Amino acid sequence: VVKCPVVVEDTGYGIEASTKDVGDFMYGEEYKTAKRFIRQISTEEDLDKIKMPVVTYDKETTMKNFNLMQEIFDGILEVQLSGISFFHCVLWDDLLSWMGIQEGMYDFILNPEFMHKAADRYMKACISRAKQYESLGLVSSNNGNVLVGQGGLGYTSDLPAPTKSGIGGRLCDNWGDGADQIFTSVSPGMTREFAIDHEVEWANLFGLMYYGCCDRLDHKISELKAFKNLRKVSMSPYAHLEAGMEELGSEFVVSFKPNSNYLAAPTWDRELSRKELIKVCELARKYNSNVEIIMKTLISVQGEPQRLWEWCDMAMEIVENY
Repeated sequence: VVKCPVVVEDTGYGIEASTKDVGDFMYGEEYKTAKRFIRQISTEEDLDKIKMPVVTYDKETTMKNFNLMQEIFDGILEVQLSGISFFHCVLWDDLLSWMGIQEGMYDFILNPEFMHKAADRYMKACISRAKQYESLGLVSSNNGNVLVGQGGLGYTSDLPAPTKSGIGGRLCDNWGDGADQIFTSVSPGMTREFAIDHEVEWANLFGLMYYGCCDRLDHKISELKAFKNLRKVSMSPYAHLEAGMEELGSEFVVSFKPNSNYLAAPTWDRELSRKELIKVCELARKYNSNVEIIMKTLISVQGEPQRLWEWCDMAMEIVENY
């Protein structure tokens, strides 16, 4: 199958993060500077800067592309339309980049009512966009060879199969995704109050829910269970792995993220990676866990891509032994 993407315009939220470089701290173009986020939202009146996205489908251009691709791939590959299949909502990662990180964090204590109103407005915008995708017939299934959440494939027998055309699906037949990694040092109670309670309506749009990214979540599992369709939870290198896996048990999928820093060192210490993989397998056996292992957030392999191949071979060997 070859995919033909639908042609879509999205007006966005009407506001983007404004940053100022504050100094070099790393080599490489993408990661070379620390950023200071400039405060653009500080009052309730400023919340009007967050607009409701407007989605427009250019069906004519889409079908023109589709027909051309059918002609090109005739007798070789089936052409399918490909719409929106990644439903990602990062409430405070976005809002705090508009509010200023330090200033916004203070507002959780000094101005909580304002922060709740900001969260309500953002979630309303997120939900509005997703529902527009659905009403325009632009939803594609992520039950298949599609990444959901922060890595991992969406294959599951608990959601309907994709539509034959490739689009026209329903939100409730898909995985949804949420994360607030900027809350990694915020207490479980405040995470529940300011993030999860606002995100429940978003989660309810979908059949299954994936939550988390690089944040530490092992001590917030009971709060996450507010999502009644929760299925996968990210366990990052910053998590207390055993505590998280004990809480998740066999009811959920542990989306385990090994420490990619091991691969970035000048000399790769394979034994560190091996011990890490053995540990998660031993804990999976101990707590009867369902685990997916995803090596992500790779910054460098020191010009030695074979480290990745060797890591994959090692991971497969260890998993097969368990």
